[in-house]
Amino acid sequence: MSIKSNETFDFLFIGMGAANCLLLLKLHEENLLVDKKIAIIEPNSKIVNDRNFCFWSTEEELLTLKIEDLVSSKWQKIKVADREYQNISPLYYYHVKGIDLYNKAREILKNLDVKKYNESFEGEPILNANAFEINLINEKIKAGKVFDSRPPVFESAKKNQSHILQSFYGWEINTKDYIFDTSSVVMMDFNIPQNNFCQFMYILPFSENTALFEVTRFGKEKISKDEAVHLLTDYIKQLGFSYQILDEEVGVIPMSSLKITDTNYGENWILTGARANMIKPTTGYAFHNMVIDACNLAESISKQQPIKREKHNARFNFYDHLLLKIIEETPQQGKKIFQKLFNNTPINEVLLFLSEKSTLRKEFTIFSKLPIITFLRVAFKDILFRISGVQPTYFASILTIVFLLLHTLKQDEVIWASLGFGFLAVGLPHGAVDHLTNNSIQNLYQYIKFIIS
Repeated sequence: MSIKSNETFDFLFIGMGAANCLLLLKLHEENLLVDKKIAIIEPNSKIVNDRNFCFWSTEEELLTLKIEDLVSSKWQKIKVADREYQNISPLYYYHVKGIDLYNKAREILKNLDVKKYNESFEGEPILNANAFEINLINEKIKAGKVFDSRPPVFESAKKNQSHILQSFYGWEINTKDYIFDTSSVVMMDFNIPQNNFCQFMYILPFSENTALFEVTRFGKEKISKDEAVHLLTDYIKQLGFSYQILDEEVGVIPMSSLKITDTNYGENWILTGARANMIKPTTGYAFHNMVIDACNLAESISKQQPIKREKHNARFNFYDHLLLKIIEETPQQGKKIFQKLFNNTPINEVLLFLSEKSTLRKEFTIFSKLPIITFLRVAFKDILFRISGVQPTYFASILTIVFLLLHTLKQDEVIWASLGFGFLAVGLPHGAVDHLTNNSIQNLYQYIKFIIS
């Protein structure tokens, strides 16, 4: 079969999920699509509501982002874990139907010079005369600027990194009676069997007789449809009402501390969505990040400025890193941690924390109310792993400088405590006095006896 080649486009969108649809909207607002040839590579028709997107924000920010017309529902009270409903004013919890976003993007595309390719692209581009050459099934095309929203490819995991999944399955149901409180949403109800995972029920009431009930699992294994149906059936049965299933939602979101493989093809190949690290690792929320990113990208392109993204805050990366490792190694701890988090801290403070807008002082207060030993254990293992990768001479030099600084600050007790810990934890076990014994140390009792001798 002969392959047609070399039709050239100004913009190429690889995938038309939430990230690229939002970017299309923002480019349209900036009048950047006028007289442009546009190509779209997307295997799905996007004519059904395959996703529900939620986020929290103020009304002022919503208007600033210009997405108020996408919102189909909003709530100002949230129930989490075992607490009563809490008001999150001035925030609202917003809901956007995927189909509404797709339809809005489709309306914009109607009036543009667009060609759609109903297939996937998994290959590598070729940079040719300031344009990217893309090999499709039956055609070669070129594009000057590409927006790539394909799923991320993660690097291999190191010992201290984690990669789990947020999998979910839910029903949109209709009831004969008007029973739902449309002012409130249930974000995390852990009163379902955990089955050696971290699992909870999520409830969005769209009207007094229509709501989305969804089972969500954090874990290495995806929740199966049969498992989810069983949990949904039992949960709704306990609520005591009859219902009709209108629709279902199913999905999987990566929750990962792994680095995303670098696919840097230059400034005109722009990653979006999950591939651009827009997903918050410990919650799976991404929509709000994608909206802000789309605004920034459109503004940079309009001003013909280089695309610059702020790096994620290292402090919050470390928090995410620890929680993911805990859920990966001991998933049964997930329920306990989230319940303590929401039961002991006002929800507005938690939402600020999850949005990475909290202060260090507030974060210290939040962590003081969590199972601190669990976090310290994982943190200690992580620090040891990181130290193990440092050259001994570098480590000794850094330690010397730190000790000199502590001595200057008259903190000699910290120096002696550190040296004592190092002596017992590293010095003795590595043969500093191995001439005192011919027997290997097998347990803690023998180790303590060895130290004393």
